[in-house]
Amino acid sequence: MLSPENNKDADKAIAAARKENLAKNGYNIYSDDRCKSPNEFIMEKADGTEFLVSYDKITRTFTEVKK
Repeated sequence: MLSPENNKDADKAIAAARKENLAKNGYNIYSDDRCKSPNEFIMEKADGTEFLVSYDKITRTFTEVKK
């Protein structure tokens, strides 16, 4: 189990990685309780907007489900 100090360090590292990825790629993709199927993800853009998207493995494309 992580100590509270280690949790804070981990949270800082995760926040820094998310910020760096947003700057580099313009978006982050993750899954949370809003995703109802295995192919649904949240796409977070650099401007702070979030979209529920579905990913098609065959065409390798994202389709917006909900803003």
